Amino acid sequence: MTTREEAARAMGVAPREVNSVTDTQDGAVALMASGARRLIGDDGYYALDDHADNAHLRRAELTEPDIGGPDADGQDDAPEQVPDGTVEQVMTWVGEDAGRARAALEAEESRPSPRKSLITRLEELL
Repeated sequence: MTTREEAARAMGVAPREVNSVTDTQDGAVALMASGARRLIGDDGYYALDDHADNAHLRRAELTEPDIGGPDADGQDDAPEQVPDGTVEQVMTWVGEDAGRARAALEAEESRPSPRKSLITRLEELL
């Protein structure tokens, strides 16, 4: 099982930039804090979506279906894992997505010391 730290090292980024990693038959799929999805293989890492952070990467296609991300109807079925970062990192991950805003709001409200500024910004999106 590939860890967030191993995935970050393979891509040359800080571990905080990797939200989650899922191992597939094609390699490890990393969900980045920015929302970008990347495939990490033996010979490098590749874009799995058209996210702006992946613009410089070669595109890869998975042979294993349904590892999360947009499906045929355009809905994202990936589990929502809210980044544990700054207000700006959370808001970058949320973007304009109401589902992510709800997930981030629930996560923030469950913290021992919720950040009012983040809660206010998330509520504005809902």
